[in-house]
Amino acid sequence: MRTLFRFLVFIIILEFSSLVVVKTFNTYFQHGKTSDFKFTETQKQKIIQFLDDGLHYRCFDSALGWVNKPRANVSIESGKRNINVNINADGFRSTRRYEKKKDANVTRILTLGDSFTFGSEVDDSECWSSILECKDSNFEVLNAGVPGFGLDQSLLYFKRINEDWNPDVVIVSYMTMLWLRHLNTFQPFRSKRSIPLSKPRFLLENGKLNLLDNYLNSPQKYESFLEKPNAFLKQLGRNDYFYSSEFGSSSPEYGNFVKLLYLLMGDQTKEKAELYTNGYYNQEHEGYSLTIAILDEFVNAIRKINAKPIILFFPTKQDIEKMQQIKDSTYRVYRPLYKELSAKGVQCFDFAEDFYDLDTSILFENKGHYSPFGNEIIANKLFDIINQIK
Repeated sequence: MRTLFRFLVFIIILEFSSLVVVKTFNTYFQHGKTSDFKFTETQKQKIIQFLDDGLHYRCFDSALGWVNKPRANVSIESGKRNINVNINADGFRSTRRYEKKKDANVTRILTLGDSFTFGSEVDDSECWSSILECKDSNFEVLNAGVPGFGLDQSLLYFKRINEDWNPDVVIVSYMTMLWLRHLNTFQPFRSKRSIPLSKPRFLLENGKLNLLDNYLNSPQKYESFLEKPNAFLKQLGRNDYFYSSEFGSSSPEYGNFVKLLYLLMGDQTKEKAELYTNGYYNQEHEGYSLTIAILDEFVNAIRKINAKPIILFFPTKQDIEKMQQIKDSTYRVYRPLYKELSAKGVQCFDFAEDFYDLDTSILFENKGHYSPFGNEIIANKLFDIINQIK
């Protein structure tokens, strides 16, 4: 009995000592990191709206996280004017309904990407997809861009719809920050401005993409999440780069002594690897390798249906201002990605040089998306590109 008592006292002392060591480490060596995550009331309300009837022109999707809301017709204030956002019955941004079986003389172009493809902050008629379609009566341009998407979601979306629409040309648009979304499972872990919904992501294992399904894949899960967020955060953030580097730890919840052992073995809260080296994407970073693998898979999937892949690189306002500041029209932070894809024989086109000599105030809207003028430049260049490869 005395031996058992001594053992229990030893366990209590061990646990208490471990707790002190772990808390001291987290306080003085984690540089202000916290083991908890809290989202704002605004984010909570957005989640409720998504689950109810959708938010503006987007709605919940169990597999992809969210998609464009079919048949949405919304007037939104953008800057000093109102713009119209119409989503047709098939989820494409358009006032037009397309027939799945197209005429033989029609060149069908499917565009995929995020808000820079969708045309955020401009009217339906001012999107580069709409302008391009109007340039040739034999063009059909299906705008399948979805604001907030990573190319991982766009790839899954393409595989969902490509057989129905049988495109001749598939345009995949890459925006500078997309590679960060590929590391993300819950957008607010990365940015509180992001859509407060979870998403699927790929892991790169032995050179192959392994899909991790969307964790919050039902309204019921979201309702439970809103009631008891901390009960979900550990699992939700398990494969999220931004959660593990800012909020969580990969050590299991088996007591403070076990946490201390994991801490001593180096399995502690993960420090962020350098995202950039010498002003360019870090090619050794997980996000870079993952993005290359996603784009490779995208190109292969497009070629498999006998369509022609085109990858567009869309610079942000910050990209153009940086180029102008250093007076170098050839600089772009994503250059390693562009060069690697081009070396593989993928048709890549970059708009940075087209924008370099222009004032960013006429190229971009208030929230950083392309203006009607910027969209027109893209459409004009694409028109020439497509006529060359047809």
